[in-house]
Amino acid sequence: VLNLPLLTHGSWGDGSSTTSVFDMASSSESRPYLLLVPQANLISKVKSQGKSIQYHGQIDKEVGKQLYADFLNYVRALLLEHQCATLKQPVPKWVTSVLDTKKTIDASVPPDEMFQDNSVYSEWDDDGIPTKDSNEQDLTKSAIKKLRKQRESQKKRYDKFLNTTVTNKPKSETADWSLLNPASCTVVGGTFGARQGLEICSDMGPFCHVV
Repeated sequence: VLNLPLLTHGSWGDGSSTTSVFDMASSSESRPYLLLVPQANLISKVKSQGKSIQYHGQIDKEVGKQLYADFLNYVRALLLEHQCATLKQPVPKWVTSVLDTKKTIDASVPPDEMFQDNSVYSEWDDDGIPTKDSNEQDLTKSAIKKLRKQRESQKKRYDKFLNTTVTNKPKSETADWSLLNPASCTVVGGTFGARQGLEICSDMGPFCHVV
C-alpha cells in the first residue's frame, strides 16, 4: 500500500509519472493523506441469485477490531520508520516492536488459554490443545503435536513470568504516535463496525485503489 506507485502530482491523464505514499511523504511538494476503511463486504457471499448477502466468514467482532487497530498502528509505524530514515534519525525501539511480525505470545498468557480463538479453532481437549479447526475439521496428528510443543514452551515462559517479581520486570516503551509528522503524511482510520459516508472530490482520479 505504501510502496505502490498509485499517486500523481498532476491532473489525471496529463502524463505525470506516478509515485508512492512513501515517496510523496519524503517530498516537500505535497502532503498525502491515507484513509483506511474496514470493509466487511470483502468476505461476503452473494446468495439467492443476488437477492441476499451472507457474512458467515467474519471473525469475532472484538478480534477483528483488535486486528484492525494493529493494522493501523503497523502502517503508522512503517511511515514513522520511513520518516526517521529520511531525516537520518534513530528509530524508536517501540516502533521496531510494532513492526515485529514474529512476536511470540506474551508470557503472561496462561498456556491453557493461548489457543482459545474461535476464528481459528472450534474444539479443544482438556489441556486447551485444539483438535478441530474453525470449519470443524479434525486437525492432523502432526498439527496437534506442533501445537502441544508450543504449549509446553509457553508453560515454561508462563511459570517464569509468575516467579518474576513486579520490580524485576523490565519497563516497555510507550508508543508515541505524535512523533509522526502530519506534514509528511496523515493516516486516517475509518470507524470499525459502523456505516460511514464518504465523499471524494478530485480532478486527479482514480478515486479508489483496491490492493
